[in-house]
Amino acid sequence: MLSNLFPKTERQVSKLGFGAFGLKGVFGSFDESEAIGAMLYCWDQGVNFLDTARHYGESETIVGKALKSWSGDAPFIATKAECIGPVKQWGVPQDVEACFPKGHITREAEISLRELGVDCIDLFQMHLYWPNWGVEGYWLDELNALQEQGKVGAIGVSMPDQRHDAALPLVLSGRIQSVQAV
Repeated sequence: MLSNLFPKTERQVSKLGFGAFGLKGVFGSFDESEAIGAMLYCWDQGVNFLDTARHYGESETIVGKALKSWSGDAPFIATKAECIGPVKQWGVPQDVEACFPKGHITREAEISLRELGVDCIDLFQMHLYWPNWGVEGYWLDELNALQEQGKVGAIGVSMPDQRHDAALPLVLSGRIQSVQAV
């Protein structure tokens, strides 16, 4: 399986990943044991990057169960802090205080650590980022604190739409390691 070194980490990640969005049930019902079997099969084939999120229903819990039954090298787990409340209007920038009030990102990380059953999340991202939030603030300080505490390996943001270039100032600041585009 082809892989790359994930930025600012010592981890090799596969170019192909397992997306756990379907574990929310958006594509219909599924058998949990089959979902766990699918993850184990992927990891056995060398697909070691797994993307999940707090927003994906019980996906972190299911991924945690798969991790407990996996005996190989630890896969690279990426998850995201969920935005509070509904987005007012899709495609329109929101206020960071409304989406991620102070302390929310830290609380989300603690829940994810517990649900996944890990001591450190390889990549922790905000599930929403708008350029009007800038390249500094309490939200980024919280992400950096999680890194410094060893609870998170790398940090990043997930963009709300195809305008991934809106994160360029944040990328160029050097303060994050990842941007996930829709």
